[in-house]
Amino acid sequence: MRAKLLSEALGDVLKPKSPRDMFNLVKTKDTIGEKISVLIQIFENHPDIFKQISEFRDEDDELNEVLMLLKISSLMKAGERNKVDKIIQEISDKYGRESLLTSANYLNSLIGTSWRSEDNIFSSRELEQLKLSLYKKTKSEDEEIRDEYMNSFLFLGYPDYVDVDVNGKIYKEERLGIENLIKVDLYNSADLQQAGMMKMRAGTVPGGRVYAVWVNKHMWGEEYAHNEQIPDDVREYIDNEKFIV
Repeated sequence: MRAKLLSEALGDVLKPKSPRDMFNLVKTKDTIGEKISVLIQIFENHPDIFKQISEFRDEDDELNEVLMLLKISSLMKAGERNKVDKIIQEISDKYGRESLLTSANYLNSLIGTSWRSEDNIFSSRELEQLKLSLYKKTKSEDEEIRDEYMNSFLFLGYPDYVDVDVNGKIYKEERLGIENLIKVDLYNSADLQQAGMMKMRAGTVPGGRVYAVWVNKHMWGEEYAHNEQIPDDVREYIDNEKFIV
């Protein structure tokens, strides 16, 4: 339902039949701004054509960076995640993580941000996934080591009390209660959305807060566990290493 703002500004809707046609249309423009405007107009009306595109020869990096981002957006909207990961792997070193994220936000700003984020070049979820994928492909050496030996978990923590026998007398001892310790992929936006649902649940649990924690794979290899299923040594480790989400 969004108005085709660029189409109205530029006149007739551009209808390239192939990537070559697109290249020829872009070459008719003189400035980088005009060329980007043509690409966005084509994307608004024919996003699928970008799935076939490669970087333009004899064009500068700024234009090709935009071109590759539009290709990523087209593939994301088509659900072709594997192809997206491959392209990100190829372009992350060339253009840089921060430049790609800045350019993605810039593309959204050129058409005006719709109240329905799904209508933008990158929806809020697609932007988040782009960010996570770029971080995954541009990890530091320390992050590489961490990901090799550690698993990441989300959980809802709360004050829990257990009976302790001290010289024949029963006392209540406080410990960390753990509801739904779930292994997550920190580079997958769908996994991280679970934190939002946990936060809603935490509002109904006295003292409840949502935490994340890194745990050595040799210490704990399960993908899911609830409070009483977690050994005391693992619970103590989680309590010491947890951080608020």
